Amino acid sequence: MKHIYFYLFFVCVLSGCKDATDIQSTSRIRTITASLDGGSYTRIGLTPDANSRDMITKWQASDKIRVLITHDAKIYDIGDVNVYDISEDGKNCTFQYLLPEELEGVVEGYRLSCLTNNCTGKVQNDNVLYNASIIRAPISKFKVRAMFDEHVEEGNSFVSFEHYGTYELLHITNKSGKDISFSLYGFNASPRWYREHGAMSLFDKQFMTDTSFESVEQSEKVVIPANGTDIIVSWYIPNGQTINNASIAAMIDGKEVHSANTISSEVTLSTGIAYHMYATWDGNELKFDKGDVVSSDIGIVMNDINGEDL
Repeated sequence: MKHIYFYLFFVCVLSGCKDATDIQSTSRIRTITASLDGGSYTRIGLTPDANSRDMITKWQASDKIRVLITHDAKIYDIGDVNVYDISEDGKNCTFQYLLPEELEGVVEGYRLSCLTNNCTGKVQNDNVLYNASIIRAPISKFKVRAMFDEHVEEGNSFVSFEHYGTYELLHITNKSGKDISFSLYGFNASPRWYREHGAMSLFDKQFMTDTSFESVEQSEKVVIPANGTDIIVSWYIPNGQTINNASIAAMIDGKEVHSANTISSEVTLSTGIAYHMYATWDGNELKFDKGDVVSSDIGIVMNDINGEDL
């Protein structure tokens, strides 16, 4: 099988409230160094290298992290905190939170859960739920969900965030000779290979149907210049089905278009993998190119990541 090497570029930009400078000096301050090397993606700008598939991961100063602590079956929602002290290469950052007074002096540690703000985590029925509904967006605006969840004992910790969804990148090339607007709103296939609405349960990592978490099934429009290419990213939780005779459903210049051909794959889709599809619009037909799906590991090992053609 042919191996493909590429890097991932994830630009982290989130919204939130509590700045590290708001936390006063106290023995209850905890400092966390967060790494992107293990697959932590807050907001992502999947910006491809001009000459390859290479991408890089970087924190940005506007990123925020939702912090939750669990101890003796009680959940403490600390709220959102800012990141700071971003390393020169952008792969590491620092954030701080204030330990609840009830936990000061706890020697056996506690469960620390950190969610990027677009996970929209919420405490419900003695559990924490976070967003697992599908998102589709142009690559320049795509936001990824990531989290950390482990038992910690020391006052200060080094943590590595993890992704929990699948990434599907549809590369659209415009060969029509003029600029077009393009929006992806799904695929015609039965069954589909992704879940549309739901949440992940923090304490057992199981998917559950929950329509209260917003799904974004149709991407925003993107303008693709003549002879140009852009990418629409779909993020979802796979349901165990394979891709079988799927055609693209899109809006091109305000008109509904379905691809003239279909794509299939025998591979069972996995979380933590980026799957690449390719299609071309020639002014009359939208068609899949190459007849294959390319998969690549995401952020598992530092930058140097390999994958293979399916």
